[in-house]
Amino acid sequence: MAIIDNKGNIRGKNIMQTTPSQHKKHDNTLKQAKTFGDISKSAKKVRDVIQPFLRQRHDPYMYNRFNSIIANALKKNTTLSDEDKTVNKADMSELSGFDFNIDSPFRDSLLAPIQCEMIDDIHLEITVPSFSTMSDVLYPPTVNSSKLRLMIYEYQELTDKPISHVVYTLDFDKNQEQTKQQQWVQEINNPDRLVMVVTELLFYSVDTDNSKILYNSKSFNPAAIVYVKPKKTNTYIL
Repeated sequence: MAIIDNKGNIRGKNIMQTTPSQHKKHDNTLKQAKTFGDISKSAKKVRDVIQPFLRQRHDPYMYNRFNSIIANALKKNTTLSDEDKTVNKADMSELSGFDFNIDSPFRDSLLAPIQCEMIDDIHLEITVPSFSTMSDVLYPPTVNSSKLRLMIYEYQELTDKPISHVVYTLDFDKNQEQTKQQQWVQEINNPDRLVMVVTELLFYSVDTDNSKILYNSKSFNPAAIVYVKPKKTNTYIL
């Protein structure tokens, strides 16, 4: 304990007292750190749902970009309490259009619009319209065939185990000229979950023995989230 003698000198141990404003600042820092940690964990869980589909073919900054967009989406849900700001309870439609590789945006490789719509509470309809394989697809050099892949995910927040539905695919090549319209309807197990449609465009070259060689890599892989089931509206067109 500190003692002040007759000459006004302080002897003994000094006890530093913090002001209420310092306490408040410290509490806010702890709260912000916890919020950032919770957002990072949520973003990682959602990414982990998609990673097996992408097979690590993304740009090196994808994690940070994904964390930021998850954080922005959660912050915009101002009507929810902090405890209720989870990816299943909040409107995460801001994720729609997210590219997993900024060096090869999906929209730059396939110009045909992929349409996704909830036709009722539990059925999601995906439509890939007829498109020209010559003018609506940007082929890399030496590539002559492609495969469009679409996967529907339901995110189960409590179990961390996603429900991944069948992969829908569409094969085409340069000489095909025009594709036929494709349409699929998928039943959703739980409409209250985060539901996403992820797509990827694979390109192939043909070897001398007619075997296909995948062109895609970590530096080139057009892949994106083309749809996230919104909480208020029920249609999104990319």
